[in-house]
Amino acid sequence: MTNPYSPARNEPGPEVRLVAMSRPLTGETAAGPVELAAEAGRLADGAPEGDTTAYVHALVENRRLDALEHAHATIGIDGISRAGAREVLAHRALVVSEEAVAPPSGEAPAPAVEPGEGTVARIAARSTADSRLTSEDLFDALLEELSGEPDPAARARAWRTASGLLSGAEPIRVIATGSMVAWRAFIARHGRADASPELRDVAVAVTRLMREAAPAIFDDFEIEGRPGGPVTVTAPQPPAGGAAW
Repeated sequence: MTNPYSPARNEPGPEVRLVAMSRPLTGETAAGPVELAAEAGRLADGAPEGDTTAYVHALVENRRLDALEHAHATIGIDGISRAGAREVLAHRALVVSEEAVAPPSGEAPAPAVEPGEGTVARIAARSTADSRLTSEDLFDALLEELSGEPDPAARARAWRTASGLLSGAEPIRVIATGSMVAWRAFIARHGRADASPELRDVAVAVTRLMREAAPAIFDDFEIEGRPGGPVTVTAPQPPAGGAAW
């Protein structure tokens, strides 16, 4: 059995690690979020003691997820782009802290780049879909863009534009805490094939960690890889009228 606290990574994406998880302070010393969810669920519905894994599976299958809100996990994400971190921050059910990085001093703000303005704009469009850009990408694009540009002011504007684009791709560290329900929603939203590639990598890595640490809560999410395609997470289909995840 692998260690769920070991980092999970989809090369060349961010490194994702399990920092902490809720566990009850009574009962078995090896108890974790599954046992905590079971304890809360049985308290609420009066169910007798029995097979904990089967009981939590039933809670998940029937979308009786209130008991799962008691158990939380804290995930560290190292090397996520600043743009990707903003997407994580958008999840209101997650409490997120991001690395504070001082902006470069003395630089003028980058001018806006409109679609169709050339190679640098194409690089900007790529950064929206896949923020794992490097300074070499931008440098090569600028060499192409400015090869015939004699105006020093135009070259300076292009360099400021590239600096602004690169700031969104700058890798930072993030720590996020949420309930088991919040992480299920995160995986379902970002594990799809049409999700941002960087956030999809994170969702796949989170799924691997959580299936190891709390299988009864997350083993209905399936990681799939297709030849020539991305690794994705297939989320369960909620029953009619049920909660989302």
